[in-house]
Amino acid sequence: VNIEYAMCGIRKQVDWDARRRRYLIEARSAKSIQELSIIITQMLRHLQDGHVWLKLKGKNLPVFKVPAELNVNKNTKIYGRFLGRIQSAGRRLMWAKTKDKVGWVMFPRWDGAELPDQFDEVMEQMRDTRALIVDVRWNGGGDAELSKYIASRFVDKTRIYSHYQYRNGPQRADLTQKIAQTISPRGPWTYDRPVILLMGQGCISACESFCAMMAACPNVTTM
Repeated sequence: VNIEYAMCGIRKQVDWDARRRRYLIEARSAKSIQELSIIITQMLRHLQDGHVWLKLKGKNLPVFKVPAELNVNKNTKIYGRFLGRIQSAGRRLMWAKTKDKVGWVMFPRWDGAELPDQFDEVMEQMRDTRALIVDVRWNGGGDAELSKYIASRFVDKTRIYSHYQYRNGPQRADLTQKIAQTISPRGPWTYDRPVILLMGQGCISACESFCAMMAACPNVTTM
């Protein structure tokens, strides 16, 4: 962590040297690799970083769970009352179209290699809609590249949606310059009518990236 972790500048509330001294004493008294693993996860938990984990015998041990409450009605039975017939395209995509031509698509998670093709098929059903609701309030992440395939159907031209930095030196503040991340149009046509993106506190990891991509599209309103 001291050599490679890039977020020390953001996690300023964590005195990493003090954590190391404290947990090193406990680690030296560990009687087994399992006991040592528990001590290490307790140390890593202070980073409060959902993308930090410890792997033991091929399994990820829990370190820190991001506290994120879903702002979504979990009684999905009422959805059809407002949207019409709810249809599924595989396990990771649901969609509907109201009588007055407003589309709705919902992604519970970003996984499944078939998702882009399934979404492209659903988009053909949305050609005659006057607006679209994209619902990711359930979505806690997954594969950011998959989410990029989806967002690229809404962007009008190549646009920057975020920046990132790598750790590139021995000092904790040694980072690269900011590197732009871009999104470009994909598919046979671009959805250029109004889009409402429903998101919330539970949209983390790859879904947070997706929300940033969608926010870069001029016809998208985030809500």
